[in-house]
Amino acid sequence: MSFQKDENSIDIKLCLIGDMQVGKTSIIKRYILNQFSPEEMTTFYAKNHIKTLQLPNISKNINLIIWDTAGQEKFRAVNKIFYKGAKIIILVYDITKKESFLILKNYWINQLKEDGIKDYILGLAGNKYDLYENEQINEEEGRKFANSINANFYSVSAKNDYGINDMFIDLCKKYCEVNKDNIDKDDNDDNGINLSKNDENGKKKNNCCKGEKNK
Repeated sequence: MSFQKDENSIDIKLCLIGDMQVGKTSIIKRYILNQFSPEEMTTFYAKNHIKTLQLPNISKNINLIIWDTAGQEKFRAVNKIFYKGAKIIILVYDITKKESFLILKNYWINQLKEDGIKDYILGLAGNKYDLYENEQINEEEGRKFANSINANFYSVSAKNDYGINDMFIDLCKKYCEVNKDNIDKDDNDDNGINLSKNDENGKKKNNCCKGEKNK
């Protein structure tokens, strides 16, 4: 499926950020393709995906440009290239790995401020809710952190398809509500990223992206 800009659509760039193996790619794959793989490929650098959707009371179609960033520490410095110009940012952690939560608290939220990223809708997603019996970060602690950074909190499971679609729709609605005065204007731009040609699934491909299976 091709992706074209026109006067009847609006682009919203959304970026997922978090430690490696928290399930960012799985969340996107569940939302875009309604699929889940227990041996998902680790993302190097970044990948982007496109999904077009419609929202009630919004006259234009929304082209949601979803960026999946690498979680490895060695790639953190370059991730700002990919989240530059993001309208929506989702911080993702694994509820069974406390370290993945602390990285968001102690690094990523401060890094976004240092990089001058602003005027975006922020979400906080506690992934792998299907493993809640093994949680190291409970929902109350997640919500408390979300409130402290003015983020919208979501408990999700890419494996069980719990809360994924609702999270993306809710954040898009919140973006449109905040920007309702400008929503009918031409808001399309390349957000500092050159989007390359589609692959067979209608996704945008970035030539720097490779993958290997998680252990």
